Amino acid sequence: MENIYEEYAVLESEIAALEVKKAQLRPFILKGMIENGLKKVDTAVGSFSVSMRKTWTYPQDVTEAVDSLSDEIKSLKAKAESTGEAQYEEVESLRFISAKL
Repeated sequence: MENIYEEYAVLESEIAALEVKKAQLRPFILKGMIENGLKKVDTAVGSFSVSMRKTWTYPQDVTEAVDSLSDEIKSLKAKAESTGEAQYEEVESLRFISAKL
C-alpha cells in the first residue's frame, strides 16, 4: 500500500463488498434449512440457527402518534440547543468519504 489512507479506503471498499455478499447468502442458507426441516446446522466454522423474530405493523393512528412525538422531541432538542440549556462535548472523530470510482 502506498499509504495508510489508501489502505483504509481499500478496506472500507472490501468490507462493503463482503457485506453485500453476506446479505445475498443469507436467504439461500435460510431457505435451504427451512426446506430440509433444519432448525440448527453445526459446521466447523460455527452454527447456523433458524429462529423466529417478530416484525410489527402498527395501525395508522399509532404511526402518526409516533411521528408526531418524534417531531415534538426534535423540536424540544433544537430549542434546548438554541437556548444553551443542552450541553455538548466536542470529540475528535474520523470521517471517510470514498471517492467515486
